Amino acid sequence: MCWSLRNNFTSISMVVFSSIVQWVLIRESEMFTHALPFLSGLSTADTFSGNEYFILCSIFPIPFFLMLFSGKVYDLTEGYGKVLIVREYSKNRLLCVMYLRSLLWIGLIACYLLALFSIGESEQWEPLTGGQTIAGIFLYGLTLAVCVQLQFALELYFKAHQSWILVILFFTLSLFLAANEGSQSCISFLLFPNLAFAHRNGVLAGEDITGEALWLTLIWLTLGVFCLKKFKRKDIM
Repeated sequence: MCWSLRNNFTSISMVVFSSIVQWVLIRESEMFTHALPFLSGLSTADTFSGNEYFILCSIFPIPFFLMLFSGKVYDLTEGYGKVLIVREYSKNRLLCVMYLRSLLWIGLIACYLLALFSIGESEQWEPLTGGQTIAGIFLYGLTLAVCVQLQFALELYFKAHQSWILVILFFTLSLFLAANEGSQSCISFLLFPNLAFAHRNGVLAGEDITGEALWLTLIWLTLGVFCLKKFKRKDIM
């Protein structure tokens, strides 16, 4: 029996709770200088312990975000997906609906974070411009969408909890490995979780984010097409 980390009520509660904890940790610290620090606070510190703290605060709710989507592919291959396919639902339709729902949830998470950190804004935080806010939220949400898509792809080969752990490890290690890289570096692009954060994707510096957005969209589409082809060939009856 697959151990799925996903229980809707529990997962949503953990998303809300972990985001509030992140807000408290950041607000109580004097290390964060810009508004919406959940996406703008990941800068580079002078010490390793400083970098650890920045990364911890930045990624704290990410595992709980990903938990919302854990076991989705298992449900299609071993759960209710079998019943729907018997009722002549196509495999492509099932997977595309899952993609759309995941994007909707990510959009809701991004809006919730935006509201939480706007309402609880500290006077010490330097405000972002409207353009920076829109670009920052867009890249943050798009990066989360790619991570979820990666989790879906891994679930075609590994159990739900294993895929969840692998994505979290990749996300965390990416932030450490690219700590001293510029926003336009190849390392930052390859380790794409860095593109969620405004200090590392060029949003705070006022740089053009078209390249970052196209790169993330390409990864999302590639993983999506890969999952469709793999799922279509998979015998789930």
